[in-house]
Formats: sequence, C-alpha cells, structure tokens
Amino acid sequence: MSEEQADSMEIDDPSIQDTIPDCEHIVDWQDVISDTQQSSGTDSFLQEVIRSGAFHNKESTEPSRISTAQAKAEAALDAKEQAEIAMLTNKKSKRSLVKSDQTRLNFLQQSVAKRAEERAAREVKAREAEERARASIGLPRNEHFVCPEDLFGRIAKQSSEPASCVALVGLGGMGKSQLALEFAHRTAAESPEVWAFWIHAGTLEDIEEGFRRIAECIKLPAQNVPWDDLYQLVCDWLYDEQNGPWILILDGADDPSVFYKISDVTNVLRFKRRPIGSLYLLKSLRRNSSIIVTTRNKDLAGTLTRGHGSIIEVGPMPVVEATSLFRKILGPKFQPASDMNAAIHFVKGLGLNPLAITQAALYLDKYLPKATTLANYLKKLEENTVEKARLLNFDANSIFKTWEAAFDFIRSQRPSAANILSLMSYFDRRGIPKWLLVSDIRDNNNPRANSPSIMGRLELDDSEGDMNDDSTDTFDGDIDMLMNYCIIAANRTRDMFEMHALVQLAARASMSNTEAQKYCAQFIHRLAAEFPSNPLGYWSTCQELFAHVQAAAKYSPSDDALEDWAILLYDGGRYARLLGDYETAKHMSNKVSKAREMISEEEQTEREAIRLLENSSLTALILMDQGLYHEAEGQFTHVTDTFKRMEARWETARSNTLTSMNNLASVYRVQGRWKEAETLLTQVRYHRAELNKVGASALATLANLASTYRAQGRYVEATALQEVVLESCKTQLGEGHPQTLTNKSNLASLYRIQGELEKAEELQIQAMNGRDMKFGREHPDTLTSMNGLASIFRAQGRLWEAEELQVQVVELRRTKLGENHPNTMASMNNLALIFYEQGKGEKAIELQSLVVDMCKVKFGDSHPHTLTSINNLALIRKSQGQHQDAMRLMKSCSDNRQDILGPKHPYTISSMAALRRWIE
Repeated sequence: MSEEQADSMEIDDPSIQDTIPDCEHIVDWQDVISDTQQSSGTDSFLQEVIRSGAFHNKESTEPSRISTAQAKAEAALDAKEQAEIAMLTNKKSKRSLVKSDQTRLNFLQQSVAKRAEERAAREVKAREAEERARASIGLPRNEHFVCPEDLFGRIAKQSSEPASCVALVGLGGMGKSQLALEFAHRTAAESPEVWAFWIHAGTLEDIEEGFRRIAECIKLPAQNVPWDDLYQLVCDWLYDEQNGPWILILDGADDPSVFYKISDVTNVLRFKRRPIGSLYLLKSLRRNSSIIVTTRNKDLAGTLTRGHGSIIEVGPMPVVEATSLFRKILGPKFQPASDMNAAIHFVKGLGLNPLAITQAALYLDKYLPKATTLANYLKKLEENTVEKARLLNFDANSIFKTWEAAFDFIRSQRPSAANILSLMSYFDRRGIPKWLLVSDIRDNNNPRANSPSIMGRLELDDSEGDMNDDSTDTFDGDIDMLMNYCIIAANRTRDMFEMHALVQLAARASMSNTEAQKYCAQFIHRLAAEFPSNPLGYWSTCQELFAHVQAAAKYSPSDDALEDWAILLYDGGRYARLLGDYETAKHMSNKVSKAREMISEEEQTEREAIRLLENSSLTALILMDQGLYHEAEGQFTHVTDTFKRMEARWETARSNTLTSMNNLASVYRVQGRWKEAETLLTQVRYHRAELNKVGASALATLANLASTYRAQGRYVEATALQEVVLESCKTQLGEGHPQTLTNKSNLASLYRIQGELEKAEELQIQAMNGRDMKFGREHPDTLTSMNGLASIFRAQGRLWEAEELQVQVVELRRTKLGENHPNTMASMNNLALIFYEQGKGEKAIELQSLVVDMCKVKFGDSHPHTLTSINNLALIRKSQGQHQDAMRLMKSCSDNRQDILGPKHPYTISSMAALRRWIE
C-alpha cells in the first residue's frame, strides 16, 4: 500500500466507573501510512354538548324510517310513474287518450297516492315512536352522534340475541351512555313496535324515578304506589309478551351498594321482595327483549348480566373521529393546513376520550388567546400540566369531576386502593411494576438500599390504608377494585400496570397540597432506593425504571424528598448518558445541581460535598460526549482542583481526585494534548497502584493510557497494554460488559492500523454485535464500532461494503449527535476516503473540503484532526490533477504536524514523505 494513501478517522467511546465515571474517550482520526491502513354521559354538561352539535358528522342524515334501499326504490318508482302520468295527462288534454290509456292513468294515480299515504302513515308512526321514545327514555337524541360503526355493530348484534343482556364497560367519559342513548333512539326509530326505556342507575332514588317513568309510559298507575308494588307491576308488565318487544338501558350502574347491601358476612339483596339485577329483572327478559347496562365497574357488569349476556369494553375513539370532533367544536378557529398535526397529537394526548376532547375544545373555543395560533397553544399545553388541568376542569361537570367522583367512591369503599391510586399517579403511566408498589426496600445489591435518607420513608399512612400489609390478598383486592373501575389496566400476569396520563393528572389534581407532597415523596423515596447506582451492573433494572425517573424529573418535591430526588436524577442522568441521550442526561444533571444548591451549607456533609462534585463531573462528561471539549475541560479542572483541596479534610476524597484527574486527561487527549494527558494518566496509574485500587476504574485508566500511546503513534506499546486491559476486563467484568466491548473496539482499531485486518475484523464485529444487543443499532457506541468496521472494510478493499456501512453511520450520527459533532465529522472524513478510493473524485473533494472547513471552525487550524482532514484533501486533489493546491495543502499539513505531533510521529513521516515525492 503506497504512502500516499489517506488518513482515516475513528472515535471510540468511554469506559465508565461506578461513582464518578472514568472515561476513555478516544478521538483518533485514522492515519494510514506506509503499507498499513486504517363519565356518566348524561349530565347537564353532555346535554349542552349534544345541543351544540359537537358530535356532528357531515355525512350523517335523519334517522331512516325505512331502509335506504327501499327509499331509493320508491323514489325511482315515483319518478317513473309521475313521468308516465304527465305524458298520459297531456294526451288526455288533446283528446287522444284511448280507453286502455285511461285505465293505465287511473292505476298510476292510485299507485302514487297509495305510496304517499303509506309514507305519511310511516312518518306518523315514526313520530309517534320518537315521541314515545323521548317520553320513555327521557333524553333527546343526539342527531349528530359519531360512533365507530364496528363498535355500534357489536352492540346491535349482541342486543339482537334473544333475551340478551349486554354491559358497556369503560372509563368515565368514553361515551358509554352516548352509545346506549343512540342505540335506544335508533331502535325506536327503525322499529316503532319496540319500547325503549331508560333508567339512571346511580342511586336508589334514580332507579325509583326511572321505574315510575316507565309506569307512566305504559299507562300503569304510578302515583302514590309503594316502591315494592310499583317495581313488581313494571317487571310483570315487562315479562308479558303481549306487551311487545322492549329494550331497557340501565345507565351509570357504577355503585354495587345501590344493588346490594354489603356486609362483612354476605351480600344482602337491596330489595327484599324484588331485587333489581340478575335475580329478578333479568327474569323479565323475553326472547324479544334486551337490557343494556353502562358501567365503569367490571365486577358489577358481570353480576348484572350473569348468565345472560356479555361485556363490551368501550375504549378510546378512533383518531379520525376524535380529530373530527375536536375540529367541529372549534369551527373557524381550526385551520386544517396549520392545525391538523397538532390537533391529532393533542387528542391522542387526551387519550382519545370523547368527553375530555369535548371539554378541551369548548375551553379553547372560549379562552384561546386571539394572538396565539391553535397549533402553538396546543404545543404549549403538552408541557404545562397546570394549564392542561385548568382546561379539563373549568366546567362544573367536567371530565375531572367525573373521575373525581369515582376516586371519592373508591376512597370511601377501600382506602388502601385509593392510596395505591394516589401513589401510581406519580409514576410514568406505562410499565408500573408491582414489586415497586408492594415492597419496601428490596436488596438488589443497591448500596443505597439501607441509607438513612431512604429507609423508613416508604410506609403509607396506616390510618388511610395498608400499603405495608404483608397479605398479598390485600394488595390484590386493591388492584381488583382499580381495574374493575377501569382506572388502571394490567398485563396478563398482573405484575405490570398502566393508567392513562389524564387519569393520573386528575388523581393528582384531586389531592390536597399535603397529600400531593406525601405521595410524591413516597414515589421518589421508593424509586431512589431501587434505581441502581451502578447502571452497567444492573442494566435491565435501569431499563425497567428509567421512564419513571424521567417522570420524577418533572416534579418539584418537598424538602424531605429533595436529597433522594437529587440522588435519583444523578443516577438517571448517568444512565441517560450511557444510552446516548445526552439532552436528557444534561437536563437531569442541571436539576441535580439546583437541588444541591438548595441544601444549606450547615447540612453539607462530606458525602454531600462529594455528590455535588460527582454531578459536576457528570456534566463535564456529557459536554465531552457532545464534543464541547473546552467547556468540559473547565468543569473537570474545577472538579480536580476541588477534590485536591478536600483531601486535607477527608481522606476518602483521594480516590475521587484520581478519577477526576483521569477524566481531565481524557479531555487533554481529545484536544490533541497528548503529553499532558500521558503525564496525568501516569500519575493516576501510580497512585491507584499505591492505594491498591483494582477493578473497572483502574482498567479504565490503563485503557486511557493505551489510547494516549496510540494517538502518539506508539502502536506497539499501545497494543501490548490494550491486550492486557481487554483480558482483565473479560475476567473481571465479563465478555458482554460495555467496558469490555469498548476495549475490544479499541484493540480492533490498533490491529487495523498495524495491518492485522483479519484479527481487527473479527474483534470489531464482536464489539459491534455486543453493543447492538446491549444498546441498540443507533447508540453512539454501536456507531463507533460500525465506523471502525467500515474502515476495516476499506482497508481490505471491500469498498462497496465499506460505503454502505459508512453512509449509515454518517446519517445516524447526524441525526443522533448533530453534523458538527467530532464523531460525525470523522465519519464524513472516512466516507470521503471511500469515495476517493472508488474513483469518485468530485464527490470526495466536495465532502472532504466540507470536513476541512468544519474542523477549522470546531478545533482550530492546528488541531491533529484538522491536519488529518487537510492531509486527506491534499491526497484527493493530487489524484485529480490539482497539483498546486495539493502541494500547498500538504506543505501546510507537514509543517504543522512536525510542530504539533513531532517529526517521529507516523502521521508526520507520512505527510513529509508524500511531499518529498511530489516535489521530486
């Protein structure tokens, strides 16, 4: 391989220590030289919505008295016969009508008149049916109701079964009552012979009122009749087939105590003579009658339909219908071109809940600021939970009030279930683990599990419930109740729960300030105790809990939870950094800094002071990951100097000093200050040996030292040390540990530089696959291995494979890290080299020129990375016959490399040799 081949670039990522993360952050832009390369639903609020036409569907029509096909056929026949009548009448006026024509004319006129009479009779009958339905149901029909036809079809099909009893079950506000109301009115309109009755089943008084209304509709004596007698009269009438078919809606049957008197011994029937429910009312069912129950309580639904029917769960609206509902209420304030995407996202955030969507739209229609576009306002609402709560709670009959009534009922019946609900409202809405709800502190080898700041804070108030009850039955009973009322859902094994974000918001809004602080603190204490302080050692636990850490970051805890909150977000920030989610990591780290500042100096213990500096170190590592080396250096210098001063007071600070020196050396290395980096790392290595420190931190220091040797062109020393580090990592940490994978990737790069391409490929593939399995394809560490493998392919002459892989890395790094990140720039450099070796000179020059300009801005004219990019551009221009430009660039690169890298560095020797040949 000729000496005029280009220098490639690679960036390897850091190894991590448990407390303050040690980093091994290599920014080595490959240099290839010589021969190697590199609801209730029926309250006043809903009636207002019905009258407003909020559920209007442009394609909806008046309820059909006859089938659409029959109506079309009649209209066509009328038109045909009227035309013929007109023709015959015209002939008659001209005295040319024969006898047969007269007979035909008489027939047609009678036929048309008869159909008109039939239509009029049907209209009268339909109006009578509607009037009867309005009287028996007691609620007007919502003519503009929008309903998914598949759901409505299920209700119609199951209700058409002989003696059927169907329960519509779902969270408040999902439209159960509206579905039942539409079904009742539609049935009455299309089948006038069917009676439709409606009973509000919220209280005993509501039920009695409903039965008296039925009695009035069917002309039974209702005034001054005792309840038991009235109930029996109505049920007997319903059972008599001579009275015709009927449907009965039991709406809002949520409270079992309305139907059963609950005692500790048994369930006593509310009505001694004729209990409503499955034991008598269902006996009134005949083959041509049906009952529909709407309820939030699954258990009660099963009881009321026992042995007679089925349960249909009513869930969220389809997105299209939900967006149409939102759009219709807002009218001209909704601009489809600019607001549609925001509206779709917003209604999804409301859980596609019809009542919540209606409530929000009515609020926006009334209070949307004139100077604010709907799209912008909706985006702001997503982040402002206070404003969102106000939006959904401005009406006396709002969705929050609907849910609050359910919460109050649960609290009155089972306080322990209400306590769990309050606690769960602070979690992320998905993936709430049972073990975090039922247990106190578990010992998962978490060193904080027994810390004074956490122990003793997890109990719920015994006066309100028993979260610490050892009985599994107690917890399971609480969960049963919450699930029965559709407040939460569970997976098949019932060890993972979820609830809707709006329900959580409503639950938090229903608490007093004292209650809110208490349950927020309990949530934080539990999570802080369980989230691992060593993410790499307990990766799966971090994965399971991280969404809840992100939820915790949004709260402002009380003073007694502030310390645990800071600990939790620090560990969460470290995990986010390892995920490559640098913005989230920085956000959490910033919150930790503010929390630590709130702790008074009198409370600043040794541990607190160290934690403050640990967080500063984490911030510096994040800055370095983002390519902000100057800012990272400032942070690390401050941390190192502070720890050195602390050593006089606290001996334990010595270990932290060494870690911060190691990290500072890493910044020096990525800045090209290799001698300074080597000096620091040598000191750290010596003092850690003196302290008899072994393990991941000591291995990270050795790996960083090997990387520094490599950056200086001391490949033999670097390889020998890197091989020792890798074997130690395998033994101490395991084959799949992230630090082991990092060292595999680094050693593979050293093998590639020295031409051992088969060994390099095998090792880099192992590193890439391990990182892919651990972190995913788009993680920065995985992209580092992909970048290294693409360079190996290029060195092997497998240019098309190299291009395919390198293009993926460039695109993913641009998306993940940004175009100006050193890793992205290195990938762009390597892609330009592939274009160059493929003979795509113009594309190579265009891309490499861009890299040179970006390096000068990012690093300065004399940084090693900038010089590598200039070296490569010179070689590419030379290959395209641009001799003068190539000579100028290589001369500048050669001179600067002698000053920066030294005359004996392999990169310097390569540039000088190329320049000499070109001059000769």
